[in-house]
Amino acid sequence: MFPGFPGEGAGRTRRGWNVSAEAAPGSNLSDILSPLLSRSRGALRAELESLARETDPRLFFEGLLGLGMRREAAGDLETAAEIYSAVVGAVPPLAGDEREGSLQARAQRQLDAILGRGTAGPRFEFLARRFAREASDPTMLLAMTAGSAVFTLSRASILSRLLASPTRNLLTQGLGARALASGGAFLLEVPAFWATGKGLREFAASGAQSWDLATNFHELAAAALTLGALKLTGFGSQSLYRRLAGPAGALRERPLQTLFHQTGMFAGIVLGHRLEEAAGLRRPVDGATTLLDSLVMLLQFNVGGRLSHQLLGPGWAGRVHEMELRLQDLATQPRIPGPPLEIGLGWRPALATASGPRAGGRESLEALLSRPSLMAMEGEGGGDSAAKPMPAVESRRAAPLAPQAGETPTRWAMRLLETSREGETQALMVAQVLESRLRDSRESPFAREAVERLVSMTDRRPEGQGILARRYSIPGLREPLTIVSLPTTFLPEQWSRVFAEGIVQEFRRNPRPVERAVEIGSGTGWVSILAAKLGMAREVIGFDRNPHAPVVGRLNAALNGVEGVSFQSGDLLSQLPEGMKADLILACLPQVPRNGGVESLRAVADYYPSEGTYWDRYGLGLIDRALGQARERLTEDGRILFNLGGRPGRPILEDLLARRGFHPGVRYGQLIRQDPTTDFSELARLEAGNRQRFEFFLREDPNTPISAAEAVGRPEVYHMLYLTEGRPYANLLRSALAAETAQPTRLGYTPDPGSEHEGLRRALAAELAPEWGVRLPSELLFLGPSSDLLLEGLLRVGLPEGGRVLYGGAAEA
Repeated sequence: MFPGFPGEGAGRTRRGWNVSAEAAPGSNLSDILSPLLSRSRGALRAELESLARETDPRLFFEGLLGLGMRREAAGDLETAAEIYSAVVGAVPPLAGDEREGSLQARAQRQLDAILGRGTAGPRFEFLARRFAREASDPTMLLAMTAGSAVFTLSRASILSRLLASPTRNLLTQGLGARALASGGAFLLEVPAFWATGKGLREFAASGAQSWDLATNFHELAAAALTLGALKLTGFGSQSLYRRLAGPAGALRERPLQTLFHQTGMFAGIVLGHRLEEAAGLRRPVDGATTLLDSLVMLLQFNVGGRLSHQLLGPGWAGRVHEMELRLQDLATQPRIPGPPLEIGLGWRPALATASGPRAGGRESLEALLSRPSLMAMEGEGGGDSAAKPMPAVESRRAAPLAPQAGETPTRWAMRLLETSREGETQALMVAQVLESRLRDSRESPFAREAVERLVSMTDRRPEGQGILARRYSIPGLREPLTIVSLPTTFLPEQWSRVFAEGIVQEFRRNPRPVERAVEIGSGTGWVSILAAKLGMAREVIGFDRNPHAPVVGRLNAALNGVEGVSFQSGDLLSQLPEGMKADLILACLPQVPRNGGVESLRAVADYYPSEGTYWDRYGLGLIDRALGQARERLTEDGRILFNLGGRPGRPILEDLLARRGFHPGVRYGQLIRQDPTTDFSELARLEAGNRQRFEFFLREDPNTPISAAEAVGRPEVYHMLYLTEGRPYANLLRSALAAETAQPTRLGYTPDPGSEHEGLRRALAAELAPEWGVRLPSELLFLGPSSDLLLEGLLRVGLPEGGRVLYGGAAEA
């Protein structure tokens, strides 16, 4: 079995002799310790030598039993089993604690638990302790990760060479090629797994491992039997599932597929145990113990598999999937039939040339490089470049991005992906080519299939590595959106997803479409596309400071089949034509200022150049400027929907909108986790200087707010995200004055206030225009006392002489 898995070493020690519960009676103390001393080194040997000097048998065996329990806790089951066996065979019987029984009874319980015998309670406790230790053992996790990586890479390497062979036969195609590649990879996986695990254990505890030939052979054989059984039953269970579920069911993960997968793994573990027992590598145990051991190992495989995925990172799964797609495409390439058992693993490279592969003969490297490649391609200016043959090493770099004759969607998607990794300009060209093909009715199906391949190839690949494609399901939207992104743009993350969910909820409440909607900071364009798809507006325009964003937005609009949406490059609303107004303005803008500007196109999505205003201290400088422009560009019935982070606190956000002339209202909110890299100490300093608390939460519970100072040093902090509606006060005032219940004629009877402070009136009128959006002549402003003074004056009119007005608590008394 695997070193370190439950059941390992239950019958065979490092030296190959069997531990028996019936030790030879009459053994003296030196006879008991001699076998252990001869094989032990380091701290264990020193402890054994110290124990050997003990002359009292009872104290000696108590110390020996304690040593065995410590070795068991450390995972050294072989040494522990030898020690327990020695204590069990002690003569005469040794007395112990009355509650625990004799030393022999205690040792027998421990030994039975290791060997899979005795009552279920001690056995279960032993397995639970073992599982808790082994499931989190970094040595085992690293060994599993190394073995899996070696198998995956070596299988792909061998299979690609077989499929690229110029001849087609039983061993270079189909099941034969895959079986041969898997077999070769398995021969590399077993020693990689074994050597990594054993080497790391030796590194952690020098001298704890035996490296003699017999021990190594037994461990390798046990690992090979169990791994081989796992792969055999796994292949069988997945083949059976595909047969039952059909092609459609095999394409996506379903509960039934998970059941088949887990059942196949469990059957493989049980089969591996039985094979080890048959080979004499494991002590035979009863069926219940085998099932329990197998269940524990199944749990361990699942835990280890998940942790190994975390160790390898999200890019690993994407690369593995990409390799599988490449192999599938390679398997479809035409080849020349050859002898049935010829593998074709020679050193000669298989190059596709203008005249096709050659069946025999060798050419020099210089001749191969100088041979012309397929040059029937579209030139830079639309002409045919076939008359200009080019060396094979340069043809790929000069090849156009359009699909080549006979090229499959998978191969074209791979070529686009590789090109997009070469730089920002190449990635932008890929997006433009994809958009043009998607808008061509004849080529659209081919392009859509290529995008589907991109989704599969880049689903788990981190951003910044060429073109990426993802599929997003939004609650309330019938069909998911497919979104493509470049290294210079960003895929929808948590902020924009909450924004999209809030927009869907808002449109459900208010499904009346408007004439024109404008989005500020459109990015990949997915919110604008969502608004158009919902029918929120007859025309949607997206603006973004990033000049690459409009290209990506147009590509995604074509990909999702959305009309009536356009994208332009521009700072906020500066590029909106003069005189054009919007009924709805959407925005999800960065709220982190950065002095000195933003250094990259990608960073435009996360930071904004400091505006140098009061609102920068709250990260709202760009929002403040956007609100000022939005108020001027809204129609009379228009409104804004801004996605605002609630870190400054809801009162600050409402104050910002009010100062810019908007009546604020929250339409949707959600708690999200704050970026763990946030420096809360800077926010705490601002908090102390402004006497204004920032608003964070310890848990996903909006009823437990904390300040930035209280958030310092916290590992997990949350904050609110609000979909905030704003309607200009001036428009609300016009609506109120136009209502029948307003009775505007009464304003004509308002007496002349008679104030002599016309300068104050003019100053107030000038302040109302830019800050509140209310334009009134100064003569229409009424200056009077505050409401409390006015009320006091009215009360005093009816008071008798000597009466007084009481306030607050005095009035209640």
